[in-house]
Amino acid sequence: IRAARACSAWARPISPPSAVTAALFDGPDPQAIVAVRAESTTAPQALFLMNNPLVLDAAKRLAKQLREDRTLGDEMRRIERLWLVTLGRPVTADEAAGAAAFLADRSWESLVQAVLGSNEFCYID
Repeated sequence: IRAARACSAWARPISPPSAVTAALFDGPDPQAIVAVRAESTTAPQALFLMNNPLVLDAAKRLAKQLREDRTLGDEMRRIERLWLVTLGRPVTADEAAGAAAFLADRSWESLVQAVLGSNEFCYID
């Protein structure tokens, strides 16, 4: 007869705000066995990232850091740094042109918020 070992763990109930966030981003139920986590990209996820105070504060702080960094002499260098810091890769020529056009009539906070809300920032392929 072969002995089997059972593993179990007690999962503390998730507080309501965390439960909503976990459900919104396909978080698994801690009370269930989940072999594969579901993946989705939905409008409520994008709205959450657009309106969440944590994301808005992060965008404001990063935009301020980019604007005040004396080593970044112009807008293009700030755009390049934004892509490196947030997405971990260099900005493409098309993205740089789009970001510069975006900044023509919007703020740095808005650009940073848009990048933080992008699928590329949220998901690793």
